[in-house]
Amino acid sequence: MKTRPAHRLTAHERRSVALSAVYSGTFFGVVNTLVSQLLIEPLPLHVGLVQGVLTGVFFGAFMGGVMAFNLKRAGGHAGSAAVMGALRTRTLSDVLDPQTWDLLLSRQERSLILARLYAAFFVVASILIAVIAATGEPSRYEPFLWGGAGLMFALAIVTVLEARVRRAKVRGLREQLATG
Repeated sequence: MKTRPAHRLTAHERRSVALSAVYSGTFFGVVNTLVSQLLIEPLPLHVGLVQGVLTGVFFGAFMGGVMAFNLKRAGGHAGSAAVMGALRTRTLSDVLDPQTWDLLLSRQERSLILARLYAAFFVVASILIAVIAATGEPSRYEPFLWGGAGLMFALAIVTVLEARVRRAKVRGLREQLATG
């Protein structure tokens, strides 16, 4: 049976995960308290705050861990900075060797495939939310449903447009890599 090495977080990554957890806990705590007080049947103030903070801390820690793992896969801070700089300037730097550039550009190409899936998800979510808003009984939540449907549709459009721009940049970098 093949075993994979454990992913150990560096001190910087642990700080990033902790800050993500604190930020998300604070944000979710405030938002959950406001939403429960203004829109839903009001809970006691401390219940909404504690519920939001706990949800936010777990969400933030998980997302911070995912981001640290993805950053490490992208070549760490140096590799990530090199790729972002190359995408911004549309030129490959001499910081990394051609094999590393090939690996990092292939990861960028795979992320473009994921962008299509995200866009499809946003369109489906937009349609489902619009159907729920259109067929449900009118209520005070209806504007929020229509707003959510519009937001999901806007995210689909932005995702597609950003992926097209990034695809052109990656294609140009790939040509530079081929010509040396």
